[in-house]
Amino acid sequence: MCAQREDLIPTANTVVVTLDADYRKKGLIWYPTYNVAFDGAYTLTNPGDAPMDVLVEFRFPENAETFDNFSVSLDGQVLSMPVDVKTGVNTTVQLAAGATRDFAVTYACRGMTEWVYRPGPHTGRVRNLAPSAITTHKDGATLQWNASDLITQDVISVVVPERLNPGR
Repeated sequence: MCAQREDLIPTANTVVVTLDADYRKKGLIWYPTYNVAFDGAYTLTNPGDAPMDVLVEFRFPENAETFDNFSVSLDGQVLSMPVDVKTGVNTTVQLAAGATRDFAVTYACRGMTEWVYRPGPHTGRVRNLAPSAITTHKDGATLQWNASDLITQDVISVVVPERLNPGR
């Protein structure tokens, strides 16, 4: 008999993203490229009174193919696991009744035009994460996400503005 799939929503999300525009020129054309450093920490809590096995997965952002300083950890211990850029990483962790475990992912990568973060393709609900404030300064802008209980199917994305190219 097969166990029924049930999505477990993280009880907390702390995501820090440093995204820097890094325009590249080829011939007379400027391309809107960027460098990004991602640090995501997620707290998983078993609300039930029985232990459960939880499939934890992280999918890489679209529009990026090369990653550096990639790390996945569970309760502060770095995990060694196969990585597939197309499907991401996943592992099954045991979660005792009422227990809480911390899952974290960090990486650096380059991309072009748009960086996209999809909180969870199956949940539609994210606790403690949402875009809420933009502060501009001389070096760019700081975006801050805060929400206690967000329900959405939308992605969070940042589009790198295009530079004016000659002849356009």
